[in-house]
Amino acid sequence: MADFNRLHKGHIGTAPKSAFNKKSQEDKSTDWSVYVTTQLKAWEALHNLWLSKFPGPAYIVSYETLVKDTRNTLQGILNFLNVTVTEDDMKCALLHKEGIYRRKNKHQNFDPFTQDMYQRLHVVKERVLRNIQDYRRKVNDTNIAKDIF
Repeated sequence: MADFNRLHKGHIGTAPKSAFNKKSQEDKSTDWSVYVTTQLKAWEALHNLWLSKFPGPAYIVSYETLVKDTRNTLQGILNFLNVTVTEDDMKCALLHKEGIYRRKNKHQNFDPFTQDMYQRLHVVKERVLRNIQDYRRKVNDTNIAKDIF
């Protein structure tokens, strides 16, 4: 949704509600529905490409884990990269983790996702998570964050 907003209103803008209902020129689908379908396929393909083609060591972290447990997740990444930071550096990163580019939630109580979209998102997410588990077993890699599952 963040990228859909970006496409319609820039880096910190929010797409108008009408953008989610605008019909596509090619068929009767909405631009939003076409966008969700296209991006969902691209998201899955990107993850599968990395899991199947990247030859180096990997440290896989989910966004949800990074948000929920920022300090430990960052520390895991730093350990994987063999980078040491001071406690002051870590405190600074945690203090500024929200960043300066935040979209104001203009449309409160507005959810453009349909039940079908949520179902498709869930199915694809589960497939990617299974592929990550398979990858982890294949390479027996302890560097992949365990708590993303």
